[in-house]
Amino acid sequence: MKKYTTITAGAFLAIYASSISANTLIILQNGMGNTVAPVQDGTVTSSAILINQFGNLNSSTPEQINNTNSSTIGHFQLGDMNTAVSLQNNASSSTAFITQADDNNSASTTQASTTDSEAFVTQNGWSGQVVFINQGSTTSSSIFINQTKNFNSATMGQFNGTGNTAVVYQEGHLIGNNFIEIQQGNGNSNSADATQIGNTQRGLVIQNGGSGNKSYSYQFGKQNYIDVTHTGDNNTSEIEQFWESNLAVHIQSGNNNLALAEQSGQNNVVDVFQSGDMNTSDITQAGGNSNEYILTQSGNSNTFLAIQDGNSNYIMVTQAGNSNLQMISQIGDGNVYVFP
Repeated sequence: MKKYTTITAGAFLAIYASSISANTLIILQNGMGNTVAPVQDGTVTSSAILINQFGNLNSSTPEQINNTNSSTIGHFQLGDMNTAVSLQNNASSSTAFITQADDNNSASTTQASTTDSEAFVTQNGWSGQVVFINQGSTTSSSIFINQTKNFNSATMGQFNGTGNTAVVYQEGHLIGNNFIEIQQGNGNSNSADATQIGNTQRGLVIQNGGSGNKSYSYQFGKQNYIDVTHTGDNNTSEIEQFWESNLAVHIQSGNNNLALAEQSGQNNVVDVFQSGDMNTSDITQAGGNSNEYILTQSGNSNTFLAIQDGNSNYIMVTQAGNSNLQMISQIGDGNVYVFP
């Protein structure tokens, strides 16, 4: 589990002060209805755009375009209905940082053709927060999003990249209703890490067309939902859900896939579909009732492991191919096992 803390305005400016060695633009605003749209054009190297806004209805759109190297875009907004947009084009070792506090904030960051770049978003508000981050043609780049309170939405895209990382932490307290979507397409060795704490959370991870991709999802609360889709080779999915009425779905297509799921609570459902060779599924549902586990494996050398501890648990397994292994242990009353 990874959690990132909201920084203050003073710390926000101090973080980047030591790294500013070229063109620097610092804007401080205190009031209502302010708008900032700075642009650094041409070859941008070791430059910084730092914006600090206090008040309502603020909008900031900094851009660093055409070969952004070792540069920084930083937004700090404290107030209601703020909007921050960052654009870094052909970026290398660059950083986009957005910190928003209060309600109805919106953050959007685009890093195109990036290498060793990072995008950070921290939001602390009650409702209506939306984050969209797009990293196109990325290599060894990272996305970090931290959202607290309720009704938050985080959408990330890393396409045509290798060795990228997406990390999201959402904490929704009593209400929750937070949403996470991570898409990593046409890339290799990418990693997606999603953590949701609260009620009525939904996490969606899609990794298409790559080898060695990994997905980690953690949900703590009631009525949570996780959907993971892998297309490619050597994919890994790990899901842990604690509390009641959780649903986890694994869909993997390719070779050497691994799906792990652990659910502790009541009325949990896990669906795993694997198509390919040497797939492994490990499911543990303990400390709850009315759990359901359905597994479909198609291919050779598949392994199925399941442990359910509780009452009224249900397992249905379908395996097609050779050299499949099954290990099932159900402890409790009213458990049902169906094969094939």
